[in-house]
Amino acid sequence: MSIRQIIETYETWRAEGRSMVLATVFETLGSTYSKAGHRILIAGNGDYRGLVSGGCLEGDLAEHARTVVERGEAQAVTYDMRGEADELFGLGVGCEGLIRVFLQPLMPAQDYAPFAGMVKRQLANRPAAVATVIESTRSGVVPGATLIAEADATETWNLEPAVADELMVACARVLKSGQAYFATQPAGLSVLYAPLKPVPKLLLLGAGQDAIPLVNMAANLGWLVTVADHRPGYLKRGGFERAERAVHIVPDELAQKLPL
Repeated sequence: MSIRQIIETYETWRAEGRSMVLATVFETLGSTYSKAGHRILIAGNGDYRGLVSGGCLEGDLAEHARTVVERGEAQAVTYDMRGEADELFGLGVGCEGLIRVFLQPLMPAQDYAPFAGMVKRQLANRPAAVATVIESTRSGVVPGATLIAEADATETWNLEPAVADELMVACARVLKSGQAYFATQPAGLSVLYAPLKPVPKLLLLGAGQDAIPLVNMAANLGWLVTVADHRPGYLKRGGFERAERAVHIVPDELAQKLPL
């Protein structure tokens, strides 16, 4: 499932006032379908969008998610499917490693923080990194505390400024490398540092008939597509319902009317 589809699910569930859980893979060993930084959404009733495995873990994750919503507390879950543990999950194809998943409650009363801030940046195509506290023995820092870092701005949730400054150093490295990693800090914190990947965007110049299948393919991939043409008749003909927008623009005005 694409980033865009996850976000669309989030927006639908948010409009319905549902409680949710953000499930994030934070550590893996061996053969796993997803790696550190991969995220899916689980509703409070057990519905989920996205996969962290080939389907062998999601049902159990949904049960844990219900508990997370009821208690309002984050929880880490470990699945070790190496060796004999594979037999518990059918064939074990693609599920032959260790995977650890962090479950964060996303509650209406808290305006779905911190995921709301992540979505905002992904849709705006603003590169960012996220530091999520997975385990903590430090006073005043709870699991789930989060820092969202951009090149020139930050947003924090349940973090004091001094702790945020510590996490920002590692986030700056993630912004440059684009690679997620899980680390145990000397000061009693275990933290996942992960990039926030924006929703891919495609600007399609020309609304001829050959553009229609391209728009549909890009939409299937979860991309946001803008179709631009100086011929209004081509745009009125239709076929671009799955594009984010189809706009009439003469070439000389392209840079002024679209955020290239």
